[in-house]
Amino acid sequence: MASSVLPVECLSIIFEHLSYERMGVKNYSFTILHSCILVNKSWCVTAIPILWRNAWNWLIDGLYLNRLSLLTATFITCLPKEIKNSLIRNHIKLKKWMKKVPSFEYSYFMNSLDYSWLYFSVNIFLKEHLKNKKENDKNEYRLMVIKELCKLFMKSSKNLIQLNYENQYQKRYNYYKIRVEDYINLIFLPEANQTLKNLKKFQISGWIPSEIIFGISKICKNIEEIKINDFHMDDDNDDVLIILIQEQKFLKKFSFEIKLKEEEEDDDNDDDKILFLKFEKILKLKLQKFQSLTLSPICFCMDIFTECYNLEELNLIDERQFNEEILEKFSKTKFLKLLKLNININFLSFKQISSLIRNTEYNLEIITMIWIEGVDEIENFQKFIDSIIFYCPNLKEYHGNFDINSIPLLCKNCIHLKKLGFYNFNIIDFSEILKQVGDVIPINLSNFYLPLCWNFNSESLEYFLEKCLIRLRYPLYFNIYEREKHSKIIKHFSELNVLKKDDY
Repeated sequence: MASSVLPVECLSIIFEHLSYERMGVKNYSFTILHSCILVNKSWCVTAIPILWRNAWNWLIDGLYLNRLSLLTATFITCLPKEIKNSLIRNHIKLKKWMKKVPSFEYSYFMNSLDYSWLYFSVNIFLKEHLKNKKENDKNEYRLMVIKELCKLFMKSSKNLIQLNYENQYQKRYNYYKIRVEDYINLIFLPEANQTLKNLKKFQISGWIPSEIIFGISKICKNIEEIKINDFHMDDDNDDVLIILIQEQKFLKKFSFEIKLKEEEEDDDNDDDKILFLKFEKILKLKLQKFQSLTLSPICFCMDIFTECYNLEELNLIDERQFNEEILEKFSKTKFLKLLKLNININFLSFKQISSLIRNTEYNLEIITMIWIEGVDEIENFQKFIDSIIFYCPNLKEYHGNFDINSIPLLCKNCIHLKKLGFYNFNIIDFSEILKQVGDVIPINLSNFYLPLCWNFNSESLEYFLEKCLIRLRYPLYFNIYEREKHSKIIKHFSELNVLKKDDY
């Protein structure tokens, strides 16, 4: 059967493997899916919805900023004729193709909207298409275009499941910093209720007006994932965030990453305690549904999270030196569904983390462990290492610090490992250990990352790669430094398809 007449169901499955969710932005990947729409009508109709689900993600994440103006222009083609004429009357130049009715209503396919990216894209578009360059006029026309596009999205984007206010690019491109008056409260736009009520994910970072969050909390009751990242707490936003969490019926994933003021880092700050007690009271009602939890810093009493029986992912980040009692009860709780554990705590209690790992009952698949100092290193470091080696038989990925002499035993016991990455700043001769790893390297290992300060000689590298040739099922990415020193060995094993290019 010719590929051009494959059933739509087959095409859809194939194209899904080329989607943003599957491929991300590697190697200009959106062009692969884009080329599929040029084959014939059937391919085009099947590929377009997948390509346009995450239109901004393709470009922003991949830093293809030169295409943002074209993206905005394409959405403008979906606007009603009278709106386009209004833009033209207001000194916004529309090319001939932009005045025509598009073949598809691209906004219909969109399932993710980031207001900050929209603002960013419109600015770039106007820089090229606005005839009147006066600063005051620019602000007026920018708001006009953003508002019309938001109306379009609220009317037609019935597949919208994610709304972000992620201001990460404001620091990099100060010209596009969002002013307070540039925020449009989407809930007041026509048909916003019908579009926003299906939201599953909501993310904010930086600062946004409290009325935006309050509006979302009134319409959206079925959000499953809330991410509060790099967020600046103030009196207004504190309350609306609590209301937002309180209103959700099916909250499963919660990420809370905030910037505490210097005075708030004092454990005796009464206002701070009252605030977090409010959050804890609301969170306690949602915990049994939680599948993912991220806290940075650890600003809540961890005892309440002992009720997260369905937790599958846990991320704890904290640079402070806090009281060990904070994690004591939590670390002794059984999390039988926990698959992914990410600990990035500067001052780590090995005893507590060992207990946490052992209480997952052998289910952990991904572990990241970063610390600066172990508060009980002498007594419990080996117990911590043993917990990973002997209590994680299903481990697929490990990233972080580790005992160098225990790496071969880790590889021997954790036979399902696919990715290994170690972080260390000590200069070490890794030659003998590398040979030992080669003898027991897990057959599915595809990524092996060593610190640049770990040295090994050509003999040990060749021995290791010979073992990889025999044992490994797939080519291995191995970040080999001193490439000139090992060039012949690298070339030889690359030709044998033992080594692959950097994709770690």
